[in-house]
Amino acid sequence: MRLKAAEKDLRDSVSGAAKGIDFWGKPRSAEAHDRWHAKYEEVLELALSHDRFVPLEMPDARSPPSGELLLAWALQREGGKLAVFPECATVENDVTILGHSSTTCVVYRGPLTLEGTVRLCGTIVVLGDLVVNGTLIDGWASDSALVVIGNETVRAMEAGSDHIVTGDLRAEVLHIVSESTSVACGGTLEARALIAEHWDDGVKPDDLGPLLDRLSPRPSDELDASDLTRAFGRGDFALI
Repeated sequence: MRLKAAEKDLRDSVSGAAKGIDFWGKPRSAEAHDRWHAKYEEVLELALSHDRFVPLEMPDARSPPSGELLLAWALQREGGKLAVFPECATVENDVTILGHSSTTCVVYRGPLTLEGTVRLCGTIVVLGDLVVNGTLIDGWASDSALVVIGNETVRAMEAGSDHIVTGDLRAEVLHIVSESTSVACGGTLEARALIAEHWDDGVKPDDLGPLLDRLSPRPSDELDASDLTRAFGRGDFALI
């Protein structure tokens, strides 16, 4: 099957990709895993039949978006059409919105550099490095998710859903909106400042513990939005 071949190639070819693939966790059974693969194989076959990129209608929820990670790599590996920015993007009031709808996946050919505020609609995959010279807002898990097969550099990131980056993730400010936020980083994770909300109840140490431990320098537990405002100025970061 093409997806299984792509998974092996991705593990072998991209340093840090295994963490994103394994983010899905162990399948309930071999049969369930095969059914999952079969659904994504159908999406891949349809995508390969188009002579231009068409947003991919996804068969399952995107939590986490490991399937989209494999699907994007397989699409590139098989010579399928990829989106080239500004395809599948709109600009509203100086905000760039990437994506098509909450149920679709858009696969962009990278590297991709964007300015200002960027919001995501549906699952976005960037095959290559992603740089956002501004604020990246990835929304809630019901609305969006992000996969970067490469390195990611942002000025400020407001993370509310699932986020996979196979390489390094660097941010001036990392804002973790919810205890359900998950970040899988295959390389180095660095942030100058961290804001965390709603971590008191229902937090899974496996989700957020490694993220905190790998921040360099590790932010103070006392840091909150008011500290950030004093340090950087309200006008500097749109997420405050």
